[in-house]
Amino acid sequence: MTDGAAFVDAASADRLLAALTAYDALLLAVSGGSDSMALLHLVAGWAARRAGSPHISVATVDHRLRAGSAEEARLVCQVARGLGFAHATLGWNDVKPAAGIQMAARRARYELLARHARTLGARVAVVTAHTANDQAETLLMRLARGSGLDGLAAMRERRPLTPDGAVDIARPLLGVTREALRATLLVLGAAFVDDPSNVDRRFERIRLRDHEATLASLGLDALPIALSARRLARASAALAELADRAWSAAANVHGGLYLTLERARFAAEPCEIRLRLLERALLAFGGGAQPARLSEIETMLSSIDRSTRLGRTLGGCVVSAAATVIRIHREPGRAPIPVLSLRPGQSAVWDRRFRVTVATEASENPDLSIEIRPLGRHGSAVLARQGRDRPCPAQALETLPSFWHCDQLLAVPQLGMHGPGLAPTPAGHVVCKSEFVGHVVKLGHEPGLGD
Repeated sequence: MTDGAAFVDAASADRLLAALTAYDALLLAVSGGSDSMALLHLVAGWAARRAGSPHISVATVDHRLRAGSAEEARLVCQVARGLGFAHATLGWNDVKPAAGIQMAARRARYELLARHARTLGARVAVVTAHTANDQAETLLMRLARGSGLDGLAAMRERRPLTPDGAVDIARPLLGVTREALRATLLVLGAAFVDDPSNVDRRFERIRLRDHEATLASLGLDALPIALSARRLARASAALAELADRAWSAAANVHGGLYLTLERARFAAEPCEIRLRLLERALLAFGGGAQPARLSEIETMLSSIDRSTRLGRTLGGCVVSAAATVIRIHREPGRAPIPVLSLRPGQSAVWDRRFRVTVATEASENPDLSIEIRPLGRHGSAVLARQGRDRPCPAQALETLPSFWHCDQLLAVPQLGMHGPGLAPTPAGHVVCKSEFVGHVVKLGHEPGLGD
């Protein structure tokens, strides 16, 4: 394969798809358009040429936003099954928003794909057909917004799609142009459909495509722009590694209760590393709140640098700074913290901060329903009446996961409080566990998503 509209030959496909062997299973996201149909045929050829390929299946998300989408899903199903792959149509059945439909559709699409992918194996990748053109468009849109280095690195070739890291998203075609994929389909004699939304000028990405010829005349073709994104991603990864080292030296997560940063070590780092440490802290402790924008983090850093006394909120967190330490914890009240019900043997990620688990002996009641919710003022008052010590700020205490049966507080594992000594249970000894995972949630964060 060469640059331009040359088709993707077998050798090029094998090189592009080689990294997918790291997974137990692959879920190809195929809409029926030229890019994703090319992905489907390229993966089919690759799998046929090698032994021991991951298990491969195909899914089409029917957003149900226009007439004809169901027929397109049926076409993909027919082609996928003809190639020997199982196919599933995933319907977006929610009420559609009046505004921000593209972002809502994107969020729903990945949620549906991730949920289906979980049923396929222990280590799964959702594989998409994003191209060099998509990458170039993403970089230019983020450039127009004044994005920082991470944003300009655009779409990563691979990143976690779920907070627990069980499902990745993989984009093996970021170095291939849309024209090359169409040429590949022509060589194969393969069918595809044209999505009418690809000419809808209400959408920023489509308006940008109107100017492809002008950009190309200035030397701004998709491939060199995508190459710049790849090089920026390399620089971003290097800075992330330096931030990892600074985090290990300066940060203490206190088991997920709250975070402290040693101010002297924090202040000694370059500005870019300090920004990354703040972003990481906010992502780790902000739970399900909307992530802070880079401009907001820059403003927060300026405030910290200017003052030895500070109390602010940002990104679902309370940020306070004193002379020797910066303290960050989940903000109670403003950003909703979920309530979750689990039965014995079940586990889930709660508020993107903790993996919570309910376990019990097999002889006990398997239908017992345990509710996990923020400890809140009521739970804090229960602990206070029992004379329990407060190991963290009162507001942080209120945001910790607590396990309840009806109105009985069963456990607050992060405080080492659990079992019948805290409250009697209706079914004997119930083991409640919570593990802080907020420090790895950052791995699933891709700033300024536009893909």
